[in-house]
Amino acid sequence: MKNLLFLLSLFCFLGLMACGNESQTDTTSKPSATPVETTNKPDPGQKKQIEGLLNPDNSITYTHCYRNEQAYANEENAVDIEELKLSFDGDVVKGVFNTIPAFKDHRRGKIEGMAHMSQVDGKYIFVQEGKIDTAKIKIILRNDHVIVYGEPVELGIGAEIEVVDCNN
Repeated sequence: MKNLLFLLSLFCFLGLMACGNESQTDTTSKPSATPVETTNKPDPGQKKQIEGLLNPDNSITYTHCYRNEQAYANEENAVDIEELKLSFDGDVVKGVFNTIPAFKDHRRGKIEGMAHMSQVDGKYIFVQEGKIDTAKIKIILRNDHVIVYGEPVELGIGAEIEVVDCNN
């Protein structure tokens, strides 16, 4: 989350610097300032990493991953899994949400929605027991987990899922 805030701050700073390069006339007579080299410049590797996140419209894309695994004490290799992967492109959110119980039918689907502050509102299109269904979904984003709510409640779509590294 700190990296995201750093990237967003850096992006805003670079945008302001680009807008401030237009020539302006100053009507006050001040002595000219000598340029000072700052030490806060991103190194070329960071700049390339930031540019890799930018879309053609200069919005930033990032992904968050969440996963729970609940093992059964009396069943070897039996694990219930909940996994959620959300990709943010500006305020547009797309993702995958899967519930994979060890002994029941799986629910696998995709999420499409909009982000507002620390919440995602959208729809969840999923397949379960060979049938396609759709539900409203709300995801509350926290630092170390998400809280998922689905409607209608009868579908049983709801979870608290812990944040994980997307590369694992």
